[in-house]
Amino acid sequence: MLIAALEPATLVVLLLLGGWMALDAAAVGQFMLGRPLVAATLGGLLAGDPLAGALAGVLLEALHLNHVPAGGARLPDPGPGSLVAGVVAALPAGVAAGSRGGALALALTLGIGISMAGGELVARHRAANTGRVERALARGDSLGSVLRRTLALGAARGVGLVALGLGLAAAVPAAWVARWPFALEWTAALVGLAAFLGLGSVARTPVPRGRGALLLAGGVAAGVALGVLFGLPDGWIGSGSPGQAGRGRP
Repeated sequence: MLIAALEPATLVVLLLLGGWMALDAAAVGQFMLGRPLVAATLGGLLAGDPLAGALAGVLLEALHLNHVPAGGARLPDPGPGSLVAGVVAALPAGVAAGSRGGALALALTLGIGISMAGGELVARHRAANTGRVERALARGDSLGSVLRRTLALGAARGVGLVALGLGLAAAVPAAWVARWPFALEWTAALVGLAAFLGLGSVARTPVPRGRGALLLAGGVAAGVALGVLFGLPDGWIGSGSPGQAGRGRP
């Protein structure tokens, strides 16, 4: 099983991070810890492969970038789900050689599913807050005590979502993941075709006249520079074929 590779202390840290990310989205801090790229990279780091976690985070970030928190929009809660995705994407480095494509597919599936479930729970939590405050004030409770209970419930939501995601991942045998028919680079490319369509909405964001091309060129140059300076380790991505020709590579 995938999660069997994690140490008990790592699992505890992941659960605590899930609670923090649930609060970081709006209630406490807003340090952007729960953004998919950050959360998934942290998950990959704790699982032993931050680069694999970052790849899952990039794809999840692209899927979430076009979600605008305006009005009464009901949005996913990406933090806990992305943390789980980063962990799952990273684990095959020490579990099953050649299963990185399948691990990424499973990671993204869990990340999106947990994020959607988290968004639904957030909406229900906020809808219940009005009645919760009214009942607490009727009992004579202070607003501070109401706030502490609300924050505790939010943190519990994050812990529960991470536990759910890790539990679902634990139910999937590593051999099943290894049977995914596409190598890592093709899995990322196929998902990226859909994920980066959401960036079209970001591209329509108004920028000073004449600066659009400059910003695009700067982004491309920065990406190329980072790729040259911090090139991927040999063998991390398999061959260029859409199948699992690179299964035997670590």
